[in-house]
This record gives sequence, C-alpha cells and structure tokens, in this order.
Amino acid sequence: MKKILILVSVAAWITGLVNAQEVSLRYKLNPGTAFTSETNVHTTMVQKVMGINQEITMDMTMALIGKVTGEKDHIYSIKYRYTKLKITTTSSTYTVSIDTDGPDSPQNNMLKVLTGKSFTVYMDNRGRINDIEGLEKIFAGVDSLSDMDEETRQQYKSSLEETFSKDFFLQNFEQSSVLYPENPVKIGQSWRYNLSTTSSDVSLNLQNTATLKDVSGKMILVRVASLIDTPANDTINIGGNSGRISMTGHQISEVRINRSNGLITESNVSQKITGKLVITNLPETDEDMEIPMTMSSRINVTLTITR
Repeated sequence: MKKILILVSVAAWITGLVNAQEVSLRYKLNPGTAFTSETNVHTTMVQKVMGINQEITMDMTMALIGKVTGEKDHIYSIKYRYTKLKITTTSSTYTVSIDTDGPDSPQNNMLKVLTGKSFTVYMDNRGRINDIEGLEKIFAGVDSLSDMDEETRQQYKSSLEETFSKDFFLQNFEQSSVLYPENPVKIGQSWRYNLSTTSSDVSLNLQNTATLKDVSGKMILVRVASLIDTPANDTINIGGNSGRISMTGHQISEVRINRSNGLITESNVSQKITGKLVITNLPETDEDMEIPMTMSSRINVTLTITR
C-alpha cells in the first residue's frame, strides 16, 4: 500500500510539473520546409423564404502545397499553390459539382485556372498575416478560358477578384490558424484576440478565446472558443437590391500544433450561426422581405510536412 501511495504521489508531482510548465507558442520555420494541406468544409444552410424552408448544403475540398522560402526579422515568406478545388452544392431541386480533377467542361475549367499558380504569404512568428503577393497570377488564368466569350471572361474575372480579394485571403489564412499569445502560457491559461472576415460583401467579427489544453511529447493542443457577429447596420447588395444582414453565432476549434516548429497539423472546427437577411424596398411592392436563416459548418484541416 505504501508503494502505491508513493507511486500516486510521484505521478501527481510529475503532473503538477507538466501543468506548471510555461510554453512559448511561436512559429519556428526553416527555409526549405515544405508541406501539403487539405481543407474539407461541410456547410448546411436553412433559410425561410415566403414561409417555405429551403435547405442548401455545400461540400468543399481545397488542397494546397506550401514551402517556406525565407525569413527576415521573424517574418516568414511561404509560397503556396492550390492543387485541388472541389465544390458541390445540393438543394431539394438540384446538385451542382465543380471539380478541378473532373473532365474539361466550362464549369470545371473555371476552377482549374485557379490551380497551379503560386502566390506568397508573409506571416510573422505569432501567425499574423502581414501581406500576400502574386494573386494576380491566379486571376490571369481566366484570360486563357476559350469556352466563353470575352465579355463573360471579364465578368468572371471581376467576380473572382471581388470574391477572392487580397483582404479575403489575408483574413481567411488568419482565421484558419491560431494567433499565438505574446507571452508564454501554462496549461489552462487563456488569451484573447479578435479577427474579422469578409466574403461576398458579408462581414463577420470573431471574438476568440484560446486556451492551452495539453502539452504531450511533440504535440500541443489548443482550444479556441469564438463568438461571431456581424457589424451593426451592415448592408449588402443582393441582385441590385439593398439588404441588411444580422447574424450571431459561436465556433469551437480544436487545434493540434507541432511543438518543434509551431505548424498546425490538424484543426477541427464546428460553427453555428443564426440570423436574418432583410431585402429592402422590393421593386414590385416597395416593401421589405425578411429571410430568417441558420447555418452550421464543420471544417477539418490537416497538414503533412513533406520536407
């Protein structure tokens, strides 16, 4: 019995030492480090239009290759290129799938032009994205599409540049990562940071609370709880009509981090958002139309170091 008590005491003492250990979370990347990354997103949106519920699901896969090309003053330059994009949208009346690995078609080719072109992301050692260069190379691929006329090509190019703007990439690279704390933290300690993202005129604010949950061998586990809302009085354009959108929600992220270099090797995110869209002054009636909606998403990101 005395031996058991000693073993329990030793185990508790070791556990206490581990929990008291401070960890400095930083990216520590070497030029030449290469990796592959794949993101899978499943989103279900339910909206009520004129009293009828409409459900739309979207499944998206994005695969990237990345390589660290340099470092100066704790700012890393990382060259990325997309290798695969697939988007499948399903409703009660249709299913549309666009796939860069699919056969040549006007729809697939519109995505294929986005793959194979490199762009460079500049990130500091805490995960803050400072700049992105080379996005024009991606959009320039639209000019090679031969299965659409010049006017359609320019409209598609303008739409891509608006939807996938530089700010969109900056915000989404940060959102898919974790902003590391300024100071070392112990297991159980938390830090806060705010992010914002914009896509297709819709802006979202995220108030994040990250907590160091575990340090085990070569891996670090961080949990991020996020509150989501839209800016007050935010307006958007919907098919030429003006609208207001108000949304609130929450997001939980479980993030596994390589302890030696700070790279996130796996991230699992669950998100739920509710709100409403109000289309103002409809031409036919000069009245407003209110569309309640809910949106839930599951996001999985995996990263594999290849060099």
